[in-house]
Amino acid sequence: MELPGAEYLYNLSILAVTFATVSALVTVVRQISGGSLTKVDIHLLTTFLSAGFAISIAAILPSLVNLFGLTLQVVWPVVSGMAAVLFAVLIARIQRERRMFAAMGLAPVSIVAFGGLWISVVILVINAAPTPIQGIAPYAAAITLSLATVMWSFVHRIASLSRGDGRGDWDLSRG
Repeated sequence: MELPGAEYLYNLSILAVTFATVSALVTVVRQISGGSLTKVDIHLLTTFLSAGFAISIAAILPSLVNLFGLTLQVVWPVVSGMAAVLFAVLIARIQRERRMFAAMGLAPVSIVAFGGLWISVVILVINAAPTPIQGIAPYAAAITLSLATVMWSFVHRIASLSRGDGRGDWDLSRG
């Protein structure tokens, strides 16, 4: 039996992997143009790659769990709980690493991005509990919000590098 919404989730998975690839290519272009990778560059690269891959995994997870022949009333709580744990661990790791690099604190854009990611986790946790709206819609909304937040954060970070304000790439207070 085909899982309802599977095509949408597959498309999200493809978008997430494509995003991860683009974020890696930006780093390669930076090196080719003569820039060297700093520890912050590596942190940002691993952040965007791991987020892209985690979102991709979360997007295909329902189809995997569905292969076990479980009912949809079981699939959505199981995959929502698994995705919530995956995202929570990833976000906590990123926030811990970010605090090590950002001595001046988090930029407002970073606070918004982390907020969007944590909202995704909350949606997944709610979807893991028996509620009347449990199912594909909240799950897909959480995965979509995560991907949109990470992409927005990436674009903002790239744009911040082009500002001519004299601050170096190490300055994570810019985003």
